Amino acid sequence: MKNGLLIFSAPSGSGKSTIVNWLMKEHPELKLAFSISCTSRAPRGTEQNGVEYFFLSPEEFKAKIKADEFLVVAENAPVAAPAAEEAPVEAPAEAAAEEEAPAAE
Repeated sequence: MKNGLLIFSAPSGSGKSTIVNWLMKEHPELKLAFSISCTSRAPRGTEQNGVEYFFLSPEEFKAKIKADEFLVVAENAPVAAPAAEEAPVEAPAEAAAEEEAPAAE
C-alpha cells in the first residue's frame, strides 16, 4: 500500500488492535501505524492519556469539531437513556400476548 489509509472499525473488544498488531509485526512492509482517537469521556481503569485515547474535556472536544480537526466524529448516546429503544421492543411482545389471550365474552 502506498500513501493509503486503512481503517479497522468494529465494536470495542472485537480484536481490532490484535489484528493491527499482527499485521504490523508480520508485514512491516505495509508501514502501518496506530492512530489514537480522542474522546470526551473519562479514562477507565488503567487507560492513559495519549496511549489508548487522548482524553479531552467536552469543551476541548467541541472546539476541535468546530475547527474541523477530526477526520470523523461519532456521537454516542448515553447508556442510561434507552427510552426511545424500549417501545419498539416491547410493543411486538405485547401485541403477541394480546393475540394469544382468549377473547372476552
